[in-house]
Amino acid sequence: MQGRDLEAATILAGLGDRAGQSGAAWRGGDLEQAAAADAGTAERLKSLGIGRPEGPAAAGDPPTLASGRDLVEQSSSFRTAIDQLLAGGAPSPAPDPAGPAETAD
Repeated sequence: MQGRDLEAATILAGLGDRAGQSGAAWRGGDLEQAAAADAGTAERLKSLGIGRPEGPAAAGDPPTLASGRDLVEQSSSFRTAIDQLLAGGAPSPAPDPAGPAETAD
């Protein structure tokens, strides 16, 4: 089926081969279908902004003013946290609560 990857993806989907469907869809250039067929592929594509959105819009609920305000507040919180990390450098590791390990001499 060389050059007919999207047809192969349809056939593999009918056979229940989700990984095969995802691979064929990927080769055929249908990244949305590839992400929908396989969770691993979806995770890899998420960083590229490809795939199904998560949140209220994905559930079919229209966004509200309150949900928009929540997103703005959350964004501000993340921005503040990142600014603090950048200003203070990398956080130091937490001390071991058990104390230093004893060695046998």
